[in-house]
Amino acid sequence: MRMFMKKNRRIQNFIAAEVILLFFCVGCGQTSEEPLVIVDTEEETGIYSLVPCEREDVVLTASVSCEYVQAAQQEVVLQSGGRRIEQVCVREGDQVKTGDVLLRLADDNLEERIENLSYQISLNELQLSYLETQEKFALDETYYGYVYGSGLETEEQLEAYEKSVDQVEQNYQYQKEDYQDALEFDRLELEKLQQELAQSRVYAQINGMVYKIEDDLQGATTRKDQVIMTIVDESEGYFVTEDADAMGICGSDTILKMNITYGEAAGDYELTPFQMDSWAEKQYLEILTEPEESILSVGTKGTIEVPIERKDGALSLPNGCVHTAGEDRYVYVLDENGMKTVQYVKTGLEGNDRTEILEGLSEGEMVVKK
Repeated sequence: MRMFMKKNRRIQNFIAAEVILLFFCVGCGQTSEEPLVIVDTEEETGIYSLVPCEREDVVLTASVSCEYVQAAQQEVVLQSGGRRIEQVCVREGDQVKTGDVLLRLADDNLEERIENLSYQISLNELQLSYLETQEKFALDETYYGYVYGSGLETEEQLEAYEKSVDQVEQNYQYQKEDYQDALEFDRLELEKLQQELAQSRVYAQINGMVYKIEDDLQGATTRKDQVIMTIVDESEGYFVTEDADAMGICGSDTILKMNITYGEAAGDYELTPFQMDSWAEKQYLEILTEPEESILSVGTKGTIEVPIERKDGALSLPNGCVHTAGEDRYVYVLDENGMKTVQYVKTGLEGNDRTEILEGLSEGEMVVKK
């Protein structure tokens, strides 16, 4: 590119005549084959840039909005309605681990009832153990009573011993059955209470951050299938768009530029498509490169420039060099006297930065750019 200095000195009458001629020619339907002389009306020196018509890639992009989401998340949903929320145990932004309690529903003192029933079960288990020990001691005592007493040598002595053993076992069996029946009932009741308690506690199913909580939950009555909060796993995320038309030209190896203009995540990124088999209303993009020390959070929005049309190595000019008059496109070139002159051109693809030139200029020809 080189700079050209042009100084225009014209008397006022000549300027007026030339300007009238210009409008007359335009009004008479001048065609692109008829060169139109532009006469500057400024007395001062004008400075122009000259740029060559050369072969460059012409690319037209569309700006597509995208949003950062997490690869794993838990939507906390209540399966039943009509329960009162007694306590919300977390706040937005809290870090939680799998199994942490997120909220408690009204439970009619279930924890206290479970604690009392668990104690009763432990006590009965202990009593049953004592009873079994006592039974063994009584059987041993019966045995040694016969051995060191009447003896166990005759058939009559053996029969008497066996009847005594049966009596001891029967006496203890009744007591053991009472404890076993009580234990079976209490264990079933404990399981029922524990299930009720589990349904009264909502737990985190993943490690992550509490991203969103519905407003005014404390003391509210639940609705069936109500989503009350969202937990997100911050260890892995991606960007999502919802512009199937613009994104439809992307392939698995496409690299897209993305910009975030504000916040801790501000900067330029490179993204590439993934999970394209599942693209429908939403399209998914993973991060290839990102600014150092950038911090992405859920909901961060960026803008992707998606190339929707391109001409590689096309004869072209910067967009600022190409002008429009009605349906005609033209550029300014300099004649042998250094005067700006209109040169009509036929254009093709108009990209973000450059316009394709199909006719009217040759490669290397210099064009005025203010």
